Amino acid sequence: MLLSAAAQTALAEQSAQAGLARAVIEMEALDQKRVSLASTLEDRSEDPTMETMKEVCKPVAMRARAIGKENGWQVRQMASKYRNPNHAPAGPQEKQVIDLLELHPEITGLWEPAGAGQSAGVND
Repeated sequence: MLLSAAAQTALAEQSAQAGLARAVIEMEALDQKRVSLASTLEDRSEDPTMETMKEVCKPVAMRARAIGKENGWQVRQMASKYRNPNHAPAGPQEKQVIDLLELHPEITGLWEPAGAGQSAGVND
């Protein structure tokens, strides 16, 4: 019985590691898409409008929603500087993550699974 419990624990850990690896790959691909689309705005002489911002934000948001749906994840865009109020930090946990990343630019990613009583963890 102990071996069975140990095997189940090992399988659960492997599954969690595979899920984390998939999350990292998906989020890095999403960020590359964002960077690529944002770079198309760099050479424009006019200031960005809501229409030009939609050229970047809408495809990224649509892909983020699709990733969440495909994987059963909650994927949300957030930023310290934002035009869309939906991208503001939703609470103290998200604000702490933004503060941490601004204070330590060498940190390129953060994974914090949801704890007991939380509806979501943080991955940035």
